[in-house]
Amino acid sequence: MVCRLKEKEQKIIIEAAKAGGEILRKKFRGVLKIQEKSCAQDYKTEADTGSEEVIVKMLRKAFPDHSIFSEECGMIRGSSPYTFYIDPLDGTNNFVIGIPNFSVSIALTKGKEALFGVVRAPLLDVTYYAAKGEGAFENGKKIRPSAETALGRSTSAFAAGYRHPKKKVMRLTNALSGSTKRTLWSWSLAYDFCLLASGKIETLVIAGGVGLHDFLAGKLIAREADCVITTLDGKPERDDFNRAFVASANPAIHRAVLPLI
Repeated sequence: MVCRLKEKEQKIIIEAAKAGGEILRKKFRGVLKIQEKSCAQDYKTEADTGSEEVIVKMLRKAFPDHSIFSEECGMIRGSSPYTFYIDPLDGTNNFVIGIPNFSVSIALTKGKEALFGVVRAPLLDVTYYAAKGEGAFENGKKIRPSAETALGRSTSAFAAGYRHPKKKVMRLTNALSGSTKRTLWSWSLAYDFCLLASGKIETLVIAGGVGLHDFLAGKLIAREADCVITTLDGKPERDDFNRAFVASANPAIHRAVLPLI
């Protein structure tokens, strides 16, 4: 049985994502204090923490019993079975070097079931969101994936964690690049899901090593838009927390992509 959020609750979560996005918009291309985290590609800035602070404050006020996991502050335990997973700046590397491709991502879960997800692209003034069982939307308009069925005319995207083995990354990206029209590695995974869900690209391969905050909202948006999602070996994906999977716009593209992975 799906636990449905009230419209008012959905709006609060969307507004929190927008508020975080506004912090990012104001700080983009400004002077930043940059802190390297796990490796040279992994940053933290005051934009990340500023976005996180406003989002967490709004969500704790509206949902005081819910747990919150955010990329920068970690887990804040609550007494309810619900947890928010927040990426206050998805695409920090892009943000730091001045590439205008980044987003805010918030997912609400109950146990290991994703119930609601929102991705906000502040520079585009675009908000994608989905509630389980209710479809996916872009600025209030329902979205659907691409109808393209020819692999050679399709666009694929790829993502993997910072520490995913580089040989595996190169093998997969070469396979995708050699068979599809173009392969993206945009460094903003949450927004890639929205490109898939809204018909801009046809396939998104997540090789592994990514955090729950990176994909939970986007995966739900893609699933609710009626994308096909399976494990990397093509088995039905029944675990919202599974970190390695492939999502495609339609069954024909999905069948063509799976042998490449």
